[in-house]
Amino acid sequence: MALGMSAAVLTRHPHAGTYDWLVRDLGEASSGRPVVVFVAGLGSGDYLLPHAERLATSRRVLLPDMPGFGDSRGPARLRSVEEFAAALGALLRDEVDGPVDLIGNSFGTQIALALAETEPDAVRRLVLIGPTMDRTARTYPHLLGRWLLTAPIEPPSLAVSLARSYLKCGIRTPALAFRASIRDQPERRIATIPHPVLLIRGMRDRIAPRRWLEELQDCAAHAEIVEVPDTAHTVDYAAPERVAPIVAEFLDRA
Repeated sequence: MALGMSAAVLTRHPHAGTYDWLVRDLGEASSGRPVVVFVAGLGSGDYLLPHAERLATSRRVLLPDMPGFGDSRGPARLRSVEEFAAALGALLRDEVDGPVDLIGNSFGTQIALALAETEPDAVRRLVLIGPTMDRTARTYPHLLGRWLLTAPIEPPSLAVSLARSYLKCGIRTPALAFRASIRDQPERRIATIPHPVLLIRGMRDRIAPRRWLEELQDCAAHAEIVEVPDTAHTVDYAAPERVAPIVAEFLDRA
């Protein structure tokens, strides 16, 4: 599918649940195409805009900052994957009629899986890009080592984006979210959901190795794997022009 290069971005600040959100609203509703919702990793959702803009040329796309990150704020920091998923579910109930297609990146894949598990009727399809946390590496030393091997391969501009995000939220929010991600069990969650799942990784990603995606695929009812050459963990930031058509084709299936 040929996708356009950009779509207008409307930034809104709805209140949902107990949180004041920043939501980037792109594109327009399209008959037969559910709303697409991006779930960012440990930072503001800005880095996912290049991918979101390409998908928004043919459907409506929502890209929120998750509570505590970027410009979404609330009365308390979230401390578990389930709490992040519940917050996102409250936002979607206010914003969208009918099930959505969820696209999670990194830690956002765990939030997407948790929402699909706890509110299955709210979700139609899932795209998990760079899924964390590999069952064999849920310790700080293991993950630090993998990050050190992957970070030099990422686009330098990604570090600038993350630095801006952490200047806004401080270090405690990502630290709590990171601890929550280690305690989570994505392989258990994916085994409980009936939704079709697309697993995507960059072929140079050490954080989400091929073996881990194959384990998730084996646990899932319906899952497929796509690898993108010459990219690492944030594959849809590094190569949105290659990832967006793959995702659009998957989402357009009946």
